[in-house]
Amino acid sequence: MALMLRELHSKTWEEKLFPQKPLGEYSGKELTVALLALLAGGALLVTMMAAPGLTHVFAHFSAKSKRDRYRIYNRLTKLEEAGYVHKSGNYFVPAPKGVTLIRKAMVRARTKATSNRWNGLWHIVVFDLPKEHARSRQDLRHFLLDIGYVHYQQSVFVHKFDFKKEVEEFCSLYGVRPYVNFITATSFDNITQVEKEFARIQNRARA
Repeated sequence: MALMLRELHSKTWEEKLFPQKPLGEYSGKELTVALLALLAGGALLVTMMAAPGLTHVFAHFSAKSKRDRYRIYNRLTKLEEAGYVHKSGNYFVPAPKGVTLIRKAMVRARTKATSNRWNGLWHIVVFDLPKEHARSRQDLRHFLLDIGYVHYQQSVFVHKFDFKKEVEEFCSLYGVRPYVNFITATSFDNITQVEKEFARIQNRARA
């Protein structure tokens, strides 16, 4: 979490997660990611309409009208209902589910930024989670696929780029880091098929 906060405060991540454009041009997904990123940097008051300290929040979205400000508040309410945020006293604070969504958004952005600088090493994630972590096993699989890993075998995933720290942070959130191992390799069986699948994933991401 501390690592993510330092990244969010950098100019690069502000540009990626807080695009400077009118609120009306934000899609629902963009608004969700931006609000969660703001939450990761500090709690937001539940009573947003009467909070003078939220000027910077409204400025991020060019939210000058009451309608725009209500849209922001309503989105936060929906995020609470979906389990991405929760209330602590008079504040909205991020839930683990919301932190994970931001982590994934940051990984996606980094994936695009590094997609042309492969160093010839394949990065492999291998995991063997106990039965009591069955839900976390599914979440980890979805996360790896979502950020561009190729499913090599049942609990083995391969990527051309090194996202070890992102995967480690995800695993730490779910308490399963001890069951996950990382391997780097220059070659392995069926590498041609994996290369084709990885290229397909990359092309789909650029579409």
